[in-house]
Amino acid sequence: MSDPRRQSRPLIGSHTLGWIGAAVAVVAVVAALAAAFRANRAAPQAALAANREQQLKLRHEIEAKAREALAKPGRNADGTYRVPIDQVLALAAKEPSRLDAVREHALREQAAGK
Repeated sequence: MSDPRRQSRPLIGSHTLGWIGAAVAVVAVVAALAAAFRANRAAPQAALAANREQQLKLRHEIEAKAREALAKPGRNADGTYRVPIDQVLALAAKEPSRLDAVREHALREQAAGK
């Protein structure tokens, strides 16, 4: 019979190789996540500041147009009329009976289900 000490044995056991393989897989996943994070990270601060400045400029333009539109009487897209509040208050102070007529009309429309 042969001597069991003379048989060739693997340098690293299969159990240990399994753990090493799992560790390598974890390192590969972490490296892939790090590469994806690095590729998709936020833009530089200069680009963000320029974008924010552009957004503020657009917002100021839109607000100026809205203020201008609200300062003039006109018809809204839904069919209602737009009257500046200073004109309404001036009319209410001048002729309170007209405001009562508008209120009665609104109550009638509300009761009718409009």
